[in-house]
Parts: sequence; structure tokens; C-alpha cells
Amino acid sequence: MYKSIKDIKNLKDKKVLLKLDLNLSLDKNGRIDQDSTLRIESVLKTIKFLLSKKTKIVIISYLGRPNGFDKKYKMDAVSKILSKYIGKKIKKLDSALPQDIEKDILKMKSGDIIMLENIRFYSEEEKNDKLFAKKLAKLFNIYVNDSFSNAHRAHMSCSAIMQYLPSYAGFRLEEEIKNLSLAMKKEAGKILILGGAKVDTKLMLIKKLNNSCDYILLGGVLANTFLALRQINIGKSIYDNKFLKLAKKIDSKKIILPIDAITAKKIYSTKIEIKDIKNISDDDMILDIGPKSVELFAKYIKKSKMILWNGPMGYFENKKFQKGTMDLVYCMKKYKSIVYTGGGETVTMIKKLKLEKVFKFISTGGGAMLEFLSGLELPAIKALNKNKMSAKGGSASGGKKSKLH
Repeated sequence: MYKSIKDIKNLKDKKVLLKLDLNLSLDKNGRIDQDSTLRIESVLKTIKFLLSKKTKIVIISYLGRPNGFDKKYKMDAVSKILSKYIGKKIKKLDSALPQDIEKDILKMKSGDIIMLENIRFYSEEEKNDKLFAKKLAKLFNIYVNDSFSNAHRAHMSCSAIMQYLPSYAGFRLEEEIKNLSLAMKKEAGKILILGGAKVDTKLMLIKKLNNSCDYILLGGVLANTFLALRQINIGKSIYDNKFLKLAKKIDSKKIILPIDAITAKKIYSTKIEIKDIKNISDDDMILDIGPKSVELFAKYIKKSKMILWNGPMGYFENKKFQKGTMDLVYCMKKYKSIVYTGGGETVTMIKKLKLEKVFKFISTGGGAMLEFLSGLELPAIKALNKNKMSAKGGSASGGKKSKLH
């Protein structure tokens, strides 16, 4: 079982390597999307706790999926936004290499905060490189993980690093584990609503939760895949042919599919139509659920006691195909459903609509949430559970100058 940040007895003057998910959405001009800042808000409790204990905090995180150095994904804008949230200046470094950052870390005073450059600029991150982790660990006393959203990645900053430092869970990580564990329990009146484009992980989730849910409502590419399986014409709609066999194994009467759809001949067509699902033409694309489907899904939402929801019902990137998803959210609000949700697109939409209060719990994870709910052991949580080092004894340099080669 992992150790909590609350379990550390003496944090004063400790150098803390703090793993956060600050992978905020960028708009078309490369600026931070203000509606994606839930991930910042979710980690403030951990940061403020560490500041109250007079620690020296060094934040390690990433932005986007860069292939090597890419100025578009530098952490400068993220550090400025986070500084505003905590009311304290964060010193942003232009590197995350141990030999480059050592001098700055040795100069730190209690209460100082540093943010390292995007760790994904370095190939060692995704390779889960142990040598890089070992060198980095020598600069710190403690490691704290408060980044649930990439806990399903076996990366250096959330896996290998824990072999060399006393490691603890931050408050947000604990909240994620606690709430998603509750959401997995079998309970009468529980339904699962899934949309979006990812099919493989969501099929595994359906397989895992099939027995604990009364009904499973589907939209998006996932629904298209089951419609194709049931030999209903979906025209030119996107579906995942690779997973038809798996879908067939888990198909059941519990799975409720759309009965009508918003269609177009092309994704960005100006002409859209509402069609019954059995009247889809060969040149149609299903791009959102229709009003009859919303009414059908609403009947299940009204009777439910708990809802797990991940992913939009249509091609949400285009405003013309957002209505089905939005109508379902307002339906959940109307019937005061107890809803657990997560996923990048979903969370951004919720914040944009200012509907955060509709939800019992909003997970910062997308893939991590799905894998956790599917019963898979996430690499970062596994590494945290295995860590037996104590903050008192630790393997860190404790402020002494380390020799990095």
C-alpha cells in the first residue's frame, strides 16, 4: 500500500521532487486554453501543503507530445499560470537534465518553487530510463506523485524515479484512487455512458463493468462499432474494425445504442440532417446522437442512482455536433444524478459550460481513468505501492553536492 504525503513527519527544508500533470490544452495560436485549467486547480492543495511545511519544491511535468525540443511546448506559460494560482513566483528553468539544474536546486531556500523544462523533451522520459532517474534522484530528499492522469504510463518521472527516492502520494492522487475505487463497486441503478474515439480501452472497461452496471449507453466511434456489429448501415462513419470480435464477445441487451443521429456527408459540411439510425445512407457520416437518442438515454439517466461517464457522444470538435453531449449533461443536472466522469475533452467541455457542480467527481485522467476502472494495475501506482524507503532515511543527498557524470 502506498504512503501518503500526510505520513511524512518532518518536511522542513526537504527538497521535494513533485510530479504534476500540467498538460494543459493549447488553442490554435499555441496559448493555454483557460477552460483546461482544472488540472492546475486539482493540485493546489498539495502545493500549498508543501509550502506550509517550508519545503523546497521542484515541479516536474510535461506539455503535449513533442518529438524532442519544441519551443511550442516549453513550460513557460504553464509556470506563469500556476504562479498566479498560488500567488507565488515560480522560477522556470530551461532544462530538466540533472547536470544543468543542480546549481539552481542547491541555491534553493525554504518556500522556493522551481519548475523544470518539459520532461518529454528528453527521450529518457518515455524510455523509463533508470540512469537518468538515479542521477535526478540524487538532488532530492523526497518524491511526491500528484499526477494521476499519466499514472498508466511507465515513464521515468512517474515510475523509475521511485526506485531511488522515498515516494508518497499527493492529495489529488489519493482522491482519484479513493473515488474511482468507489465508482467500481457494484451498485443497483448504476449505468455506464461511453463515447469518444478510443475503442480498445473502452471495450475492456465494458467487459470489466458489465456485471456491475445495469445498462451501458454508447455514442461516438464506440457506438458505430456496435452498430456495424449488429449489421446496421453506418455509411462512411468511423468505426474500429479491429475490435469487432471483442465487441461481439461482450455485446448484450445491456448495451443501449443510439436510435437516431445527426449526419452529414462530410465532417465540416454546412448541411446536416437528423436521421433514424436504420435510414443511414451509404454516403452519410454519423457525427452525433439525435434528439430521439437523447430522449431514450434520458429515461435511463432518470432511473439511475450512479453514472460513470467518459467521452462525448459525437464529433465534439465541431460545434454542430456538440448538442447530443450537452443535452445529456443537462439531463444529468435535471435528475440530480450522482456522476463520476473524466477525460480531457469531457473535462474541458464541463468547465466551458460551467457545470462542474453537476458531478460527484471529475477525474483528471482519461486513459488512466479507463485503465483503472478496467481493473488494470497502473505502473505509477504499482511503483508507489512497492516503494518502502522512508523520508527520514532516504537515499537522497540531503542537500550535499552530488557528483553527476
